[in-house]
Amino acid sequence: MKNKTGLLMLLFLGAAACAFAQKTIKIGETEFVIRSPFKITSENRVKQDSITMVKTDTIRYASGETVIIKTVSNNKNYYKYRKPRRNITEFYAGLGFATPVGSSNALPVYYGNSFNLEFGVRYLYRPAKGYAIGTFLQYSCYSYKLKNDGQDLFNLGIATTAGRQYYRTDNLGTGIINRFYLFPQSRRKQAYIDLGAYGDYSYSKRVKIKDETGGSKQKYKYRDGSKFNPFQAGVFAAVGYDWISVYGKYRLTNCFNHNEVAVFDPTRLSIGIQFSF
Repeated sequence: MKNKTGLLMLLFLGAAACAFAQKTIKIGETEFVIRSPFKITSENRVKQDSITMVKTDTIRYASGETVIIKTVSNNKNYYKYRKPRRNITEFYAGLGFATPVGSSNALPVYYGNSFNLEFGVRYLYRPAKGYAIGTFLQYSCYSYKLKNDGQDLFNLGIATTAGRQYYRTDNLGTGIINRFYLFPQSRRKQAYIDLGAYGDYSYSKRVKIKDETGGSKQKYKYRDGSKFNPFQAGVFAAVGYDWISVYGKYRLTNCFNHNEVAVFDPTRLSIGIQFSF
């Protein structure tokens, strides 16, 4: 009797150890059907706000009783997911070039020699993973090399074909930015689209002429607030990845006071590249 009882106990323990590997045991012509009295499931959870790892083991018995065992350990060698920064500050520098878009109604310029530079800082607030809003402060300068064709465009008393003529401005500006992250769930470097508007105050506006008639070189610089509008405004868009972006900027206002000068404005669109750090 004792031998039979010991044999049954051994069979029970063996079936419990390999509950899912074998459920039926056959000895001679007698079959023993063994079912697992318990089931173990595990789940791991990592707290995002600390370096504490919590392992939870849940044991459910066939009788319906449930036992939960938690093991806490301080393990620093695991990947911790970091939430995106709420407040973002970026310094940036950019270079753009005038484009021939709308050139039929614009003052002719030499494309490739007409450019703009900008330096500034951006402040962004990111209330959600996929969106950020902010503003910026920047310095910019524009230089347009004009095709004057011997005309006195600004009624300055200077008309020459043997020379070069430029329209240049220095500006301080600000604006609003809406940034949309293309893959907000990605833990890698971010791709994004910027949409916004800007306003500039042109504190320095001038026409510069280099006359080379008769082999002599003479330079003229003309400043007149009545001929140049001091405020400019426009819209912009950019597509970026991490620290580099390509942008387009479109000016909505006129550079010149058309009540003073009968001159069309330079082209309104510029396209360039920008670096942030």
